[in-house]
Amino acid sequence: MRSSLHRTTVSLGATLVLLSSVLWSFSYPASAIKRLKLSTRSGGNVHGLDPAAVHSIYDVRAILMVYDTLFEYKALKRPFELKPNLAAEMPRLSADQKTYTIHLRKDAYFIDDACFPGGKGRQVHAQDVVYSILRMMDPATASGVGGELAPYIQGAEEWLKSARYEAPPAGLKALDTHTLQIKLNNPSAKFLHLLSQGTYAVIAREAVLKYQKDFARHPVGSGPFKLDNLDLSKAVFSANPNYRATKLDIYAEGYDPKLHGGYGLEKLHQNKIPLVDKLELHFVSDDNARLNAFLSADDLDTIALPNYLIPRIFEQNPLRLKAEYQAKFRFYQETGLAVSGILFNLKHPGIGYHSDPQENERRRVLRQAMLHAFDYKTYNRRFNLGMGRLLAGEIPPGIQTEVEPSSNPILESHYDLPRARKLLQEAGWSAQALPALHISTS
Repeated sequence: MRSSLHRTTVSLGATLVLLSSVLWSFSYPASAIKRLKLSTRSGGNVHGLDPAAVHSIYDVRAILMVYDTLFEYKALKRPFELKPNLAAEMPRLSADQKTYTIHLRKDAYFIDDACFPGGKGRQVHAQDVVYSILRMMDPATASGVGGELAPYIQGAEEWLKSARYEAPPAGLKALDTHTLQIKLNNPSAKFLHLLSQGTYAVIAREAVLKYQKDFARHPVGSGPFKLDNLDLSKAVFSANPNYRATKLDIYAEGYDPKLHGGYGLEKLHQNKIPLVDKLELHFVSDDNARLNAFLSADDLDTIALPNYLIPRIFEQNPLRLKAEYQAKFRFYQETGLAVSGILFNLKHPGIGYHSDPQENERRRVLRQAMLHAFDYKTYNRRFNLGMGRLLAGEIPPGIQTEVEPSSNPILESHYDLPRARKLLQEAGWSAQALPALHISTS
């Protein structure tokens, strides 16, 4: 049985977010899975598995296969909801909402590796969490996101000046082998979500010291898999034989028969984690080659389809599998979360802020006219096959928040060329006076 799931998001303009779903195809037999072959999209190679040296989302996905984070997201729950992972339970929070006390589970062990005495993997301790966070923040590590956490933790920004691991900031302490205390400068709804990211996975100091520059290609984690091989064509993982005795509870993960029934997930309930013995992540740069490999008998079990190939498999309006694939495949579609978009550079000399109030107002009207001149619906139809969703604001559905995306009158009539022309005329703009704009894409 095959089902499909993949998410991607596009935002357009300063206040409009367009969310579109692409398709991720996933297959598994009714019986226990022995091997699963995945693939990345074009340019999706895994560069290494050092949490502090992440180059792409594919690095993060590989990191989460071999390492543990303190918390993770329930797989099926929407809005997204955190759950304990390396933590034994959700943290205790002080009355002022600035001090987190986190107890670690006692059945988590690093894999057997030569970096440990006798080659035997040891228990994961609270001090490992402290070391992992310090290494991420350490300027010498040169992590791309290392500075993200320092403003949250008491004393961390001052610690950066010396970066002495033997003298961590006051807000980061291992109270004992399995208890961690983190004190924040201010209450934060985001902080625990940061600790669930692959960039803050928990590592062993012994492994960093032993492998040094080769550490990214020799990960020593406590996660469900261990890395067997990484080259230019694929990454190969095998099940961690010493992984803690954990079973998949699909109901605790947010399973809802009305939403998720019919995809075979019930057969995975109470199966031991990891669900597969072997996992292969193939780097196939050519989109058509990747799709052909998926459609063949046993070359790939999953793919991420770019939008232009979706019509090869699906009919549209409504989105459905073509007749020749209906017996072989099933698919599941859901709105994505990642946000990218077209944003105004307000330092631009032609459209940005200006010290003169009158000129500043003219530029504000110009930006407003540009929003009315952009046809989001046509963009959605041509580039996202009409699967996008326009929202006001940058918070997509599925995010746990007390503040819902606000309504915006621009959404009612956002594409209005006569209105755009009128705004420009009233503000004194002419075709000759309009600034030249350069749009960069990535």
